[in-house]
Amino acid sequence: MGTEAKPNKTIGIGTFFASLILCAINVNAVGSFRSQGLIPRASDMRRTVSHRAGQEPHCSSAIPAPPLVRGTVCTGRKSQVIDFQLLPSRSVGDPEFELTASASSGLPVSFSSSNPQVAVVEGNIVKITGGGTAFLSASQAGNDVFYAAPMVIRLFTVNKLLQTISFENLPKEIAQGTSPFLLHATATSCLPVIFTSSNSSVISIDGNQCSIVGTGNASISCSQFGNSKYDPALPVIYGIAVKPVTADGRSVKESVSVFPSPMRR
Repeated sequence: MGTEAKPNKTIGIGTFFASLILCAINVNAVGSFRSQGLIPRASDMRRTVSHRAGQEPHCSSAIPAPPLVRGTVCTGRKSQVIDFQLLPSRSVGDPEFELTASASSGLPVSFSSSNPQVAVVEGNIVKITGGGTAFLSASQAGNDVFYAAPMVIRLFTVNKLLQTISFENLPKEIAQGTSPFLLHATATSCLPVIFTSSNSSVISIDGNQCSIVGTGNASISCSQFGNSKYDPALPVIYGIAVKPVTADGRSVKESVSVFPSPMRR
């Protein structure tokens, strides 16, 4: 009996290339899975087969466990806040004082001043240097465990000192032709005072020297404008009337008597 010949199968070109692509995909997939450890390599697997009499063959596969990686688990830094109370106002001349603030992290807090002309901060000690306002800030920069805390800023006000002026009394009326004279005034702050005239065509002032230059009315003011430690003083003002004089040197305000009176008959 002869062997029956099997018919030859013809494969189309499209089917051939499709088979090649599928083979390539399978090879790449196996390589990818193997590189990720999903498919063990032959060198990593030991297959043992034992067969004893009366027992079924026993197969065991040993796949090595992945290595244990030791290290620190990063859980992220924590946030923190600062407790810094409002600051009461103080006055020029007050002694230095201590700032107190705390961070929820327990880390030390740093302080700073926005205006050293009013307050200077050294560590947590505040020294008052003048009147005005300044912003005092409390901050904490954080570390490997805590993020930096939001800065807390407080307004700090330093009141200036008051001062007054003592100005010697001046006459309400002065005759024209009166010789120049000096003005005298002092401020409780011991700061220099300034004299001004409201009408320089009647009274002229140079420094603290007053000169009568015309007739009419004028006011002499004494002022002290203060500084970084003192508020301006209330000005002291004197009004003066400068009267003309007659040909014989008498002031117009003086009465003149004529005998007999021409008004009488």
